[in-house]
Amino acid sequence: DLSNVTKIGASSFRNCTSLATISISNKVTSIDSSAFAGTNVSFTVSENNSNFSSLDGALCNKAGTELLSYASASGNIVINDNISTVGNMHSIRIPNLQASISIM
Repeated sequence: DLSNVTKIGASSFRNCTSLATISISNKVTSIDSSAFAGTNVSFTVSENNSNFSSLDGALCNKAGTELLSYASASGNIVINDNISTVGNMHSIRIPNLQASISIM
């Protein structure tokens, strides 16, 4: 039972390539920047979480202004105008070398 998890530590899910989605409960207060490195995970975050949010499957801070983790199976990232900061790049996965990044 993971309902009481409050922290997702370093490399917790590193290279778990079969992990497709993860739901972050309102109890999670800390996620290490390398927790999902090497994955293509899509995030959903409880609206009641006071630290994190999700935007189109990406993990963001609560305000939705910092991109914390993003996986793009298509090889493309679209950063909308709400995002003012991009977190550590090892949490941003773009498996396609011909990827594009669009900053809107």
